[in-house]
Amino acid sequence: MTSTNVVAIGDEALNDMLKLIDGGDEGWNELWTDDGITFHSRKGTEPCLVDIIRCRFILEDTNLPTVKAMVTPWYPYRIQWDEILQKCEPLEELDKGYRLVHHVTKKKFPLSARDSVDVVATLCEPNRVVISARSVPTAGPAPTPDVVRTYEHLGGYCFCTSGEREFR
Repeated sequence: MTSTNVVAIGDEALNDMLKLIDGGDEGWNELWTDDGITFHSRKGTEPCLVDIIRCRFILEDTNLPTVKAMVTPWYPYRIQWDEILQKCEPLEELDKGYRLVHHVTKKKFPLSARDSVDVVATLCEPNRVVISARSVPTAGPAPTPDVVRTYEHLGGYCFCTSGEREFR
């Protein structure tokens, strides 16, 4: 698969993520709320009909660059707090600042160890950062027998500032 095709998949994933983020609350059902963290779900649409899960919470006394550094899987901080992330290796830098990465998660009962090769797109705006990921099954290293190759239709994050703070 060419890097142009991978970037096109990244564009689609980012557009799909922005539709979910900017689409308002209609259709989302609250699953539960605890300690300021709220989980919602909604039915997926073609081509991925599985339920979509959304989690919302507020982080205080921090800023967008810090939060982005903490959750970006190929930065060293993520593996320090994420119990199931075994590794995330950047494979290729692509146009538009996108990256092709190899995610590997640890076995955690009842799930097997899993891996995926994903294109990750990052959009930085003055008051938010959007990170989206979608698997590219024909790219990256071949699957190995010790992990299950998975396909991530869409995953990601949106971090927004409140008030007058801006991300630069």
